[in-house]
Amino acid sequence: MTYLLTLLLTRRYTTSAWIAWLAAVIGILVPYRWVNLFGGSPAGFAMMWTPAVLLGIDLAIRDGRFAGGVLAGLAIIGAAWGDQHVYFFSGIAALGWCFVAYSAREARPWFAWRHIGRCALVLLPFLVCLFFALKFPKLMKLLTEHVTGQPPVDFSVAPRHWREVLNYSPEWTGYWGLSPLGISEQIYLGYTIFLVLGAGWLALLVRTLRAERGQWRRWLVLTLLGVGTLGVMYLALGYRAPHDARLFDMARHYVPKYNLIRQPAKILCLLPTLFAVGAALTLGTFGAALRQRRWQLGLPLLVVVLLVGEYHGRTYPVLTRLDNTQAAYAAVAANARELGKPPHALVITLWPGDSHYASIYQHFASLHRVRMVDGYNPFIKKDYFENVFRRFESVNQGVISPEQIARLTEMGVHWVLFHENLFPEKVSPFPAAATLKNLLNHPQLQLLKQDGPVWAFRLLDVPQPHAEVAPEWKIFFPARQWEGERCRLSSAAAIQADPEASGRACALLAYAGASVELPAVRTALRPGLRWLIRARGTGELQCEQLVGSNACPAGVMAIASTNWTWHAVPVQPFTTFDLLALRLQRTSGSVDLDMAQLVAGEWPALLPGTECSLPAAPFFHSGMTDLARNAAVFSATQDGAGISCYGPKLPLEPGIYDIELVSNSAAQPGTLLGSFEFEPGPAAPASAPVIAGQRTRLRGVVRSNLPVNLVFVYAATADVALHRVIIKRIE
Repeated sequence: MTYLLTLLLTRRYTTSAWIAWLAAVIGILVPYRWVNLFGGSPAGFAMMWTPAVLLGIDLAIRDGRFAGGVLAGLAIIGAAWGDQHVYFFSGIAALGWCFVAYSAREARPWFAWRHIGRCALVLLPFLVCLFFALKFPKLMKLLTEHVTGQPPVDFSVAPRHWREVLNYSPEWTGYWGLSPLGISEQIYLGYTIFLVLGAGWLALLVRTLRAERGQWRRWLVLTLLGVGTLGVMYLALGYRAPHDARLFDMARHYVPKYNLIRQPAKILCLLPTLFAVGAALTLGTFGAALRQRRWQLGLPLLVVVLLVGEYHGRTYPVLTRLDNTQAAYAAVAANARELGKPPHALVITLWPGDSHYASIYQHFASLHRVRMVDGYNPFIKKDYFENVFRRFESVNQGVISPEQIARLTEMGVHWVLFHENLFPEKVSPFPAAATLKNLLNHPQLQLLKQDGPVWAFRLLDVPQPHAEVAPEWKIFFPARQWEGERCRLSSAAAIQADPEASGRACALLAYAGASVELPAVRTALRPGLRWLIRARGTGELQCEQLVGSNACPAGVMAIASTNWTWHAVPVQPFTTFDLLALRLQRTSGSVDLDMAQLVAGEWPALLPGTECSLPAAPFFHSGMTDLARNAAVFSATQDGAGISCYGPKLPLEPGIYDIELVSNSAAQPGTLLGSFEFEPGPAAPASAPVIAGQRTRLRGVVRSNLPVNLVFVYAATADVALHRVIIKRIE
């Protein structure tokens, strides 16, 4: 359908059927389409409606056909039902295409108010359908209320915070495959298409300057397409766009609903159609200049072959095999039958309700007839958000109060299920192991069953204390890290550049009233909970802890060093699960503040000749935790290749370190299991292969006391268990 609709559009911008056919192929070659299809995004399917919308607008504007407005209207409804991003951006593109189509109009006079009035009339069906698609969610809410008798529901989507958008923003070098940032892989476009369009634009410009009749209009159309393409490419970069992302920021402020977009690259759904039409214009220009027919036929074919060569290795089908049984869910269902109760369960991670992660929960729940408190729904009730998500959000960190257990029991919920491998960093300030340890040691939770990464617990009416589980897990690494210059600064604070700072800048607290407030984190009190602050200078900072809206003194931090040093600020005891923040205010002297972390437990400062042994299970990792072996385990059939375990994201003092990864595998000796690496940063890059039957050791040179990261990159060639990481400082 995409090819057919794109072909109908490209035929209107070239006189050669051969060029139109080949240019339309570009509409289905661009990797971004396949990234969405293979990644399971509905945008991959809904992108077929974009050429239909533009084709309808083209028919309406250039030919004055009422059918064009109808086609564009039906297509925009199809886009709205298929994917909200495609609908949103196709609606914006339709406005821009009105100018492109009018510029391509060949009828005389070129500008006529009568024709403009005719265009407005034939576009009326499109505007009606656009309004209907815009109001369709509200109609569905009213229909749901009428059919189910439930109160009106609301979207859980709110304007996205700039930090969240930044996490999904690719780098511009990703368009040519030159960015190391993983999120940038999806936007690859290569070199060929830009060379073709650029050469075509220059050729049309030359012919226009030579006053060749009719060429100026084609050059104007291609120029408008080029401007639109560059605009799309700029906006797709989000907050990583050049020139401080000013255009993107303006779009978020002035274009209605644009601030709801979390993934700015979704606007690339427009590029396949823009490229196809641009290629039709360009190749048509070259075809007219080439006298020999074999070149007229061969050049478009050569372009398509080059594009296939560039694109074929840039997209990979992601095939997911879901198990047809899950023993942890089955244990909940069996236990419910024994007790004669409905199998109502709360599943962790608990989301506001609109997360795709919950589709995995629903799959297993449907297999074993377990009834879930939480799940996925495009429409979220306010009652659910406030009385389920907010009320029980602390469960994501393994914190369940007696009052929460009593409320769950009133709701008929007697079981908790925990997916440790579906636990991204945004969920908690600490790794999944911190949540797991809390659940395993909770006196009113009984472990029923572990099956792979899924754990099933039963809520007990009476606490039953037991011996501590996983006592060796004493430190939990930080999932939160803040740059001082990007935190909330008072007017008396300043920002200064510093190449030795983590973000190449720091906050300067040198004047009366200067302060920095770290962003709040929703958490509960944990043993050894503390902030680590990297600072330098000579002076004192008054530390004030904020819990919700309550503030309390947290001591004075004295700084007396010209070098960057780390200082610990213990968290003062508090009893609630709430927003926790820290304000640092200068009381004397001058202090530079670089960065801060929130960590649970003691992190040793290694001296030459000393070492520390860290169990692998508390690291950030995929796969599953094996309590019996105190290991993080990865399965070649269940866990994909790639970064599978990392940490500690904590500082080491400058020096030379011997680091060993202790692992074992049943694979044949000599089998390559993956690699063990120092991530680039304050440490000189170093890596060592992880080979079955051999020790894995590397020597790391740490150049500054910024946080370091050790990474296990899994090859998925055989099952492997990681037991511990031993860090020994040599000098």
